[in-house]
Amino acid sequence: MGSWCFQEPYFFVFMKKLIMPLIPLPRPEERKKIDIQGWIKVGVAVSLVLFPLLLRLLPADFFDDGPTLCPSKRFLDLECPGCGLTRGTQHFLHGEWEVALDYNPLVVVVVPILAVVWVVQLVALIRFFRAYRAARQKESRDSPPVLK
Repeated sequence: MGSWCFQEPYFFVFMKKLIMPLIPLPRPEERKKIDIQGWIKVGVAVSLVLFPLLLRLLPADFFDDGPTLCPSKRFLDLECPGCGLTRGTQHFLHGEWEVALDYNPLVVVVVPILAVVWVVQLVALIRFFRAYRAARQKESRDSPPVLK
């Protein structure tokens, strides 16, 4: 019999959840108009896709100076496993891998996970806008012309 995680239902449910976008987007072909909550989700998804590009435009040492935001470091003076991860990710995005590993070795695990999340969300946005454009074109073809 094999491991429970490779049995058909569990494996496919796991894989489906793994490749789902972080921000699920509305389906434009199912509704005539998308409500405000749907557009807020689209805006958050666009922000999520644009954020790494913004980080790439900032200088590599942008987050190196200034106070720490980690509550563990700030109040208890103890470093948590996530301390230095933002600075490490910033340096990793700029190709400074040795500096990134000095800040936090977990950057080797976190950056690929973030890259997968970014790609999945980008693909979801592309699919959304293609479906939205197709639904709008279909709606304009199906509706009678308005005479003034």
